[in-house]
Amino acid sequence: MHNFCQASLFFDLSIHKNFIFYPSMKTTLDIPEYLFSRATLHSKARTKRAIVIQAMEDFIQRAEMKALARSLGDSETFMTSAELDNLRSQETSLSHDPH
Repeated sequence: MHNFCQASLFFDLSIHKNFIFYPSMKTTLDIPEYLFSRATLHSKARTKRAIVIQAMEDFIQRAEMKALARSLGDSETFMTSAELDNLRSQETSLSHDPH
């Protein structure tokens, strides 16, 4: 059985993102304490509210990036990592060449 910490959070994003008003929501969450502890270790956030907001923003950003990648599709003309590394090393050697 997991230990849970209870966080009562007031989501008032009106002061969070460049002073743009967003509707807010007050809620109570049961967050597994081990997850919250791990999130605290990896976050510069100082409050439970800030950690939850950061997690939500990160989740949304990853989801939007996946959707963007799916919408762009793929191409047979994309460089591989090895080809890109080779090109970069060639450009670097040319930029250091005095001639």
